[in-house]
Amino acid sequence: MNALLPLLIAAISQVESGGNAHAIGAAGETGPLQISAVCLADVNRIQSTVEFTRADTFDPMRAREIFRIYVEHYVTRERLGREPVLSDYALCWNSGPKIRRNAATLKYWDKVKHELNKLGETAS
Repeated sequence: MNALLPLLIAAISQVESGGNAHAIGAAGETGPLQISAVCLADVNRIQSTVEFTRADTFDPMRAREIFRIYVEHYVTRERLGREPVLSDYALCWNSGPKIRRNAATLKYWDKVKHELNKLGETAS
């Protein structure tokens, strides 16, 4: 796991919801990290010992755990063929397991980098 993941989560929370634990997105994404139903189901499949619920997505600590499980499952050296960097985790969260790098996802990464810079962390 990347040691900067907690800062990345804080930055993504700002981008996704302005840090609002009660946020509900236009497509039904919920909580500070704007977790979709599809993502939640995937995390429950990955982490079969714990059943996360929609209510968990509104709890900042539970939302962070959902995020961590999701990105640690998909953003690996084995899948990427190299060591993951922060942008890989953010783009996976934004675009899914295939980690797309296109105009929209790179714009998202720019927003996350901006938030990381505000937290005093330079991003790669």
